[in-house]
Amino acid sequence: EQVINQLWDTIGINKKRIPMTMWLQQCGSAYLKFTWDTTLGQRKVYPQPKLDETGKETGETDYKLVCEGDIRVDVCSFFEIFPDPYAKSWDELQFLLQAKIRPIAYFATQYPDRGNLVKEEDCWLNSLTYESRINSLNTTTGTAGNSASQLKNSAIEISYYEKPSNKHPYGRHLIIANGIKLKDDILPIDELPFAKFDDITIGGKFNGESIITHLRPLQDQLNKGKSMRAAWMNRTLTAKLISARGHNIAQEAYNDQSGEIIKYDPVPNAPEPHELTQPAIPSYAFEEERTLKDDINDTAGINEASRGQLPSSSIPAIGMQLLVEQDDTRIGVETEGHEYSYADCGRICLKFVDKYYETDRLLKTVGENQEYAVRTFRGTDIRENFDVHVIRGSTLPGSKVLKRQEIINMHQQGYFGDPKDPMVLQNVLSMLEFGDEFQAWKKRALRMAQIQRGLQMIEDTGEQPSVSEFDDHALWLQELNDYRIGEKYQKLPPESQTMILTLMNEHTDWIKELSGMGAPDPNTNPALTQTDAAQQAEEQAKQATMQSGAAGEGAQERPPMPPMPQPQLTAPPGPSMPAGPPVAH
Repeated sequence: EQVINQLWDTIGINKKRIPMTMWLQQCGSAYLKFTWDTTLGQRKVYPQPKLDETGKETGETDYKLVCEGDIRVDVCSFFEIFPDPYAKSWDELQFLLQAKIRPIAYFATQYPDRGNLVKEEDCWLNSLTYESRINSLNTTTGTAGNSASQLKNSAIEISYYEKPSNKHPYGRHLIIANGIKLKDDILPIDELPFAKFDDITIGGKFNGESIITHLRPLQDQLNKGKSMRAAWMNRTLTAKLISARGHNIAQEAYNDQSGEIIKYDPVPNAPEPHELTQPAIPSYAFEEERTLKDDINDTAGINEASRGQLPSSSIPAIGMQLLVEQDDTRIGVETEGHEYSYADCGRICLKFVDKYYETDRLLKTVGENQEYAVRTFRGTDIRENFDVHVIRGSTLPGSKVLKRQEIINMHQQGYFGDPKDPMVLQNVLSMLEFGDEFQAWKKRALRMAQIQRGLQMIEDTGEQPSVSEFDDHALWLQELNDYRIGEKYQKLPPESQTMILTLMNEHTDWIKELSGMGAPDPNTNPALTQTDAAQQAEEQAKQATMQSGAAGEGAQERPPMPPMPQPQLTAPPGPSMPAGPPVAH
């Protein structure tokens, strides 16, 4: 899980999700392609002697660049992918082709053996016309009318991926360009290195269907109505005059200036020029717009609650929650399919790591208290554990406002623990998804990190950490007591267990001293105080028994044994807190 989380950021899957989702909404299906790129990863330059044509050293130094290599993820255009035409689902898919326009220099660099044999070719593939048009926007040559003339110094790279079969147990990966075979090898992993995402799944159809297919006719009608109303308003917004033909009103007489004078010639039996009463836009034009918007939102599965609009001022919070859940249910089928696809992404990443991470890589993790841990790992450390699952419903948008309100209500009612407990408050802030919640508990996080360092010192080196007057003794005592009743304490050697008890007694004495209950005796080991007192009381009792036996019947009555001192290994009153995060060894 830590490897997947780190790869998710390093190879930029979250960035690639944005263009991938755009392809998904436009075409109904989208693909993420995973490859092993030898130019990525950590780079090192090694000096080596330069050789002449005969293989002898020339005395000069040449440099060689060596890269570790790393996983690369690319968003594939929908028009580049050609799946098995007989497949109705991804499980039935036996092979897949990808066609992409590449510059001629790419082939010479990527395939040094035969790449220089690839010659320029026209865009003979109709599905790549869209990509060629996009490429033309970045060039200054050619015209928009002829797409073939825009592919200067380019060729089409065709990659053929075949699933493992009896004929090809490890699969097959074939690459050609303009009739030149550039590569004929096995698959990088034991499955097709693609993850497919669908928008609307259609039964018996390999590619999904886009929601835009259903929304666009409604949007076109809505836009047409808006355009007609805008034209109506532009024609009728300015006032118009009605006059007889003989009034002879000059065109420049009627303007938009204040105090204007309109001169006209009177016409017998005709009224003077007057303003024309403009007709109003019919109400059904606005009603049609509202109906179209409702149809669009209903088709897309979005209601008022998802758009941040309150349907009614008297609707309760549970009602708003039901409306949001209704939208989540509408898109639940698509999002659940996306969750399976993201799980495929995680599984493919782990398979690449298991096969290609042959050298030590750094794995960086951050704990709950901002504790940073860095360690090395290799692909073999995964031990072929490729099972990846995405938490169901975690990709649904939901309403953050309603979620936060429910969390606050449950926190006030004490369902998460004591509302005044600092750990409970920190946990609630984390659930509310406040980005800077660590800063609110920075002081506590530093103290917890100090305690963990002290425990690790006892476990690793067998040394007891020093106690300062300025330590948080109550927190130290509480965490040490939780550690004492845990399994790790039972596995410690007796010397380390004694150090834990000694440390607890020292913090207890400091708590008493700072609270005015008494000062510790510096000449006495506080860890052995109660034990020495118990032994002293037992020895006094034995001596009294021996004296009474030697005195016989006339002996004095044995003095009572002094009471045992109360153990000091008690935590101060207050809410209990869980132990800190495990310490990495």
